[in-house]
Amino acid sequence: MLPQLLTLSVVGVLAAPAAAGFSYAESVNGDLSDDRLAPSQLMASYGSNILSGSIGKGPLPGSLDLDYVTVTIPAGMQLARLDLVQANVGGAVSFIAVEAGAQISVPHTTVDASPLLGWHHFGGAEQGSDILQAIGAGPGAIGFAGPLGPGQYTFWVMELNTAEARGYSFEFVVVPAPSSACLAALGGLIAAGRRRGAMLFN
Repeated sequence: MLPQLLTLSVVGVLAAPAAAGFSYAESVNGDLSDDRLAPSQLMASYGSNILSGSIGKGPLPGSLDLDYVTVTIPAGMQLARLDLVQANVGGAVSFIAVEAGAQISVPHTTVDASPLLGWHHFGGAEQGSDILQAIGAGPGAIGFAGPLGPGQYTFWVMELNTAEARGYSFEFVVVPAPSSACLAALGGLIAAGRRRGAMLFN
């Protein structure tokens, strides 16, 4: 009975309603960093974390608007999904990449993806879908499968078409790491079992 209760409790923890994390919109909070060595900083928290910005046309004629942001996933948590909420791309697709740590180590003109955890060309057809695993499968990158655990990850979003600004919006879905969820559920079950045992024998 205990394993069944533990399974149900863990599922309940992981399926709990999304809480509020960060909500950053360039139109409200200001332009994200264009400097890969000094990205903007955001601390994620459990639940839904929204990042909205624009790429493509920069402030000067012909200039490029690059967005670099370091997202910190807290201890005991993991990035389970990266949902593409909105994509107004300039051509068929725009570009997103991620690297572990607080910087992107390659320039935007690079053809070397080897330092990156992953990358992906995203487009409007993917709106409403999770693109995290597609990023992890980017050719030539280090690669990853499954969620990203606690730590710092720097995201690089780019559109090479500078004819106009192009909007995007991502939802970073952060949930408890399985070990944390299991321990919390097990602790709750043990405490409940002790209380029940005390009631039976008193």
